[in-house]
Amino acid sequence: MKKSLSVLFAAATLAAACAGSAWADPANGGVIVLATPTSGLVMTGAVSSSFTADGAFDDMFMLITPPPDATDVSFSFTAGAGITFTDFTIDYFGGGGDPIAFTGTVTSTGINIDIPGGLISGVYQVDVKGSALTGSSYTGTVSATTEGALPVPEPSSYLLLGAGLGVVGWMQRRRAPRRA
Repeated sequence: MKKSLSVLFAAATLAAACAGSAWADPANGGVIVLATPTSGLVMTGAVSSSFTADGAFDDMFMLITPPPDATDVSFSFTAGAGITFTDFTIDYFGGGGDPIAFTGTVTSTGINIDIPGGLISGVYQVDVKGSALTGSSYTGTVSATTEGALPVPEPSSYLLLGAGLGVVGWMQRRRAPRRA
């Protein structure tokens, strides 16, 4: 059993090494976290990818959009020397539906995409495809405009918080040792 697992692992490693010659870096990608705005209404995130071999690439990024929902989302990618873009898609993470509609352009040197309907807070899969030369890279930014200011708690939330703190204080007072 142990020997067959070793043989299987060696075969998988060899297959991966052979497949590596056809792709620049198929595992590139990462997580794009849009920072919740501290002021204003725009959340931003950065994207970058670099390559150690020549060939085609299919980079997958997970885009995480925190609340509140975004009313306008835009992507801007710039190709460095040796990069040629061919395609861009965005879908709910894990699929399960049609790709999200967008406007904009994908050229060999840049990607400029706008999702005018915006995105609800959640997790999305962004795929960037193209070809790369060894040592090349690309960068990009993602920005999302929110509907308005961050939500403000209702007065009843403050009342509930105060009542909870009062109960905790009362319990602590009852547990405190009494001095005679």
